[in-house]
This record gives sequence, C-alpha cells and structure tokens, in this order.
Amino acid sequence: METRNNEMSWQNIYHYHNRWSKDGSYKNLSSLWMQENDTVWKEAEEKYNFNVIYFYRHDATPWAQAFMISRLKDSSWAPVYVDDYTIIFLKRNEKNQAIIDKYELPREIFAVN
Repeated sequence: METRNNEMSWQNIYHYHNRWSKDGSYKNLSSLWMQENDTVWKEAEEKYNFNVIYFYRHDATPWAQAFMISRLKDSSWAPVYVDDYTIIFLKRNEKNQAIIDKYELPREIFAVN
C-alpha cells in the first residue's frame, strides 16, 4: 500500500489488510488492532511514522471511541480540525508546528467520558 507524505487513513488500512497475509500477520497493522491495542498502535506509529490521523467521529464502536479518546489524551498528537463527521490530528513535529500553532483546538472542547 502506498502512502503520500506518510499519511494513511484507517479505511485504506482496513481495505487492504486481507491482501497482506493469509497467515493472519496482517492483524498487526489492521485498523481494528491498532485501535484496540495501544502497543500495536505505538509500534505501527514508530515503524510508519504517521503524520496525520483522519478519523470518522461517528464510529461508535468501543475500540474506535477508545482510540479517539486516547489520541485526545496523547500529547504527541494535536487535534487541528473537527466537524460533524471528521476529526483530524497532526503529529507534533517540526514539519507540522506552524499549522498546529495556528489551528490546534483546545482539548476542553471535546466531551470525553
């Protein structure tokens, strides 16, 4: 699977995961496993150097909500955009700093239970 600027959406990961391996090793990178297991997420984040997370806010599954809340609590990611359907996080790094400085959303605007 190709990425552009180290950006990968969860939908692309999920779409291609069955093509990667018949022995089940694809599970280490599937979006579900990364959403359910913070260790798997951290390993994938380190390996693929994710720079942006585009996330569908209405995914009401427990693992998706837990993942989104974890990213809101994770100081290495900055929420920079939210609307009725999407939330976008940028990785805190030099490349993104100017955008984060301009658009970072205060975490207090998010209702986290």
